[in-house]
Formats: sequence, structure tokens, C-alpha cells
Amino acid sequence: MAIYPRERKQRRHLITRDLTVGVFVLFSAWFAHIIYSVVQSLSSISGAITEAGTGLQQLLNGLAAAIGAIPFVGSGLADSIRSASQGTGGNLVNRGQSLGDSIHQAALIFGIATFAVPLLVLATLWAPNRIAQIRELQAGAIALGQTSDDIEHVLAMRAVSTLPFTTLMKYSEDPLGDFARGHFSSLAQAARDASGV
Repeated sequence: MAIYPRERKQRRHLITRDLTVGVFVLFSAWFAHIIYSVVQSLSSISGAITEAGTGLQQLLNGLAAAIGAIPFVGSGLADSIRSASQGTGGNLVNRGQSLGDSIHQAALIFGIATFAVPLLVLATLWAPNRIAQIRELQAGAIALGQTSDDIEHVLAMRAVSTLPFTTLMKYSEDPLGDFARGHFSSLAQAARDASGV
């Protein structure tokens, strides 16, 4: 299965391009992980809010226990303080946990988006062209791998009609004369080399 052309310069160019794409994908994954980690580090804020709420609850519950020991008014005041403990400290705990969940979701969204956007660009711009190149190379390898006088004639005609004369001169001193005389082998080889198979 041919995925790279036989001609050295074209092969080197495509391998370099494919490696560049691979490095770009790895860099995008690394950068997405960095973005995820930075956003996720904001969860320390939610942790601090949760801890503050828990501390406030413990403080107020301790105060309520101490005031509850006061005769006559202690139990009523203790109930009010416990209620305030649940309302303020509990509210802070709930908000801190909710903020932590939101930060985690945002970190995931930003991380995935940071990786997905470049991947989508590659999938829409680079991948279809590369797949078409591979298909062309495989089809060319099958077609050009056959040898017959008719194929040599067609390849020579393709070379003479599509390749620049500077390229043709590398294969024949007189490309048009060789074609006119029926000497197709060098021109056919030029077409094979130009197609990369």
C-alpha cells in the first residue's frame, strides 16, 4: 500500500508535512490539558468557600451548644443560632460545592474545545486532501505498475503534454523527437516519477 510517493523530494515533503500534523495534534492535546488544568485550579476558590461555610457552621453550632446551657432563654437562642448556622454556613457549603461543579464542567468544556477545534480544522482541511493523495498513489501504482506498449505510449503522451520541458529534458535530450519516433520508455518513466509511484 503506497502512502508516500517514490520520488525522494515529494516523499520527504509529505513525510515532513505528516509529521508536522502529528506534532500539531500532540501540541493541541498538551495545550488542551494545560487549559483544563488552569481552569480546574480555580476549584481552590470553591474549596475555600466550602471550608469557610463548614467552619462557620461549626463555630455557630458550638456557640449554640454553649448558649443552650443558659437557663430560661438558652434553648430558644440556641435554636435560632442553629438555624442561622444552617442558613449561612450551609448556604456557603452548597454554593462552594456548586461552584466547584461548575468550574469542573467549564474546565472540561474549555479543554475539549481547545483540542477539538484544531482537530476539526485538520479533519476538514488536511485529512480529505491526504486521503485523496493516498488513493491517487494507490491507483497510480496499480495502473502504472502494468507494462505494455499501449501504457507506455499513454504515459509518454501524458508526460509530453503535462510536464514542463525542464523536467522532460532530465529524461531525454529530445523529448518531442523521442515521442515522434516512438521511443516512449524514458518519457513514460518521467510520467511515473511525476505521479510519485
